Amino acid sequence: MTMLIQKPLYKHDCEKCVYLGSAQEKDFYFCNKSLAGGDSLIIRLSDKPSDYLSMPVEVAKGGIISGEINDSTFELAYHLYRVNKLLKI
Repeated sequence: MTMLIQKPLYKHDCEKCVYLGSAQEKDFYFCNKSLAGGDSLIIRLSDKPSDYLSMPVEVAKGGIISGEINDSTFELAYHLYRVNKLLKI
């Protein structure tokens, strides 16, 4: 089971992003004002500005459902995003 930390490990300079939690030495965010047009998942790997991964939520969702994305990091990011959205309802 993944232990979730409730405080960011690394600096993140986008005020539009919503912090979802930290686990596996990564910070998880989503940005609801992304250039992709919808929400995007952001995974910060360090304080270095270029050290992150991102993917539009709909791309991650489709890839996870179809089995094309077999990456536990994006699966966790998507799960945290969904939990956040459900709690906001």
